[in-house]
Amino acid sequence: MGLVDDLNHFDKMVNKIGSIGIGEYIQHALLGAGMIQTANPYWWFVDPNGSDAYDGTSWTTPFQTIQAAVDAAGDGRGDTIFLLNGRGTDYDDDTVSTSLADAYVYINKADLNIIGLGPPNSVIIKPDAAATAGVFNLGASAKRCRIANITFNTATAQSAAIKLTAATDYPTIENCIFDLVGAAGPLGIGIDGDAGKVSYPVIRNCTFYAGTLIKSCIVLEVQDATPFGGLIENCRFVSVINGAGTGCVDFINIKDGTGMHIKDCDMQGGDVGTTYNCDDGIDIDAGVISTMITGCTIGGCDAAVTDGGTDTVGETAGEGYTDITHA
Repeated sequence: MGLVDDLNHFDKMVNKIGSIGIGEYIQHALLGAGMIQTANPYWWFVDPNGSDAYDGTSWTTPFQTIQAAVDAAGDGRGDTIFLLNGRGTDYDDDTVSTSLADAYVYINKADLNIIGLGPPNSVIIKPDAAATAGVFNLGASAKRCRIANITFNTATAQSAAIKLTAATDYPTIENCIFDLVGAAGPLGIGIDGDAGKVSYPVIRNCTFYAGTLIKSCIVLEVQDATPFGGLIENCRFVSVINGAGTGCVDFINIKDGTGMHIKDCDMQGGDVGTTYNCDDGIDIDAGVISTMITGCTIGGCDAAVTDGGTDTVGETAGEGYTDITHA
């Protein structure tokens, strides 16, 4: 086997680190150093200091905008777009309405991976114009897409950091930070799945900082014809309003569907009884069935869990709640 084949085999033999394997990480380093001469045809690179006049196929010739990489990538073949560490420069050069009215980056291709490279909070997407259709908008054909290791900053009145539309099935969002500071404008949402039902969304290892005017950190409508609707796992939700403003309405709002599992999440909603603490840790709307909540700690919310629109689990002492099954 050649060097690249050896490294790919190495990945299968060891545990993965982060969102890429050890061998794949070494390949990036060797490619950047010029020690591997042949670029992977399924890899694309973006750097806020790059240029869309480049071909985007290597670390040394990266695109400047994420949309350019999405447009260049193949559909349904498992391409990966690597967002390089901007070294202090945010990703703010994409243009609203590039491919979809009022979206910052429009994704309508299947099996696409968009991965930030670098330590946490080093790849930051901070649009310089409002996008009422979301910072990332995943169209109906964007099935099985994965988004990882990216910080989304919605300071410029974004309606959502990631917007899922109907039939955006099997999305995976992991190791991301959502800085939902809540500037004036549309009520902000970190991950917005209120535009139509999706199947098997997986959201894990993410952190959500909720500011004023935030509607929800996560809103989901999931399919009701599947045995397991999706997973929100090991996420942290924090209210960052201190003494003023209007707090987040819901950290998580499950609006429709069957079989969501919310697991091992930590929610800190602020000071109970103030105007700026979170209303609900988890809001399960009427008509939703078979939602499981296991291993979660919920504090500082007016209600830890609002179940079916009628039953409320109180928040009198900021208790932690585990093993709640919604009938």
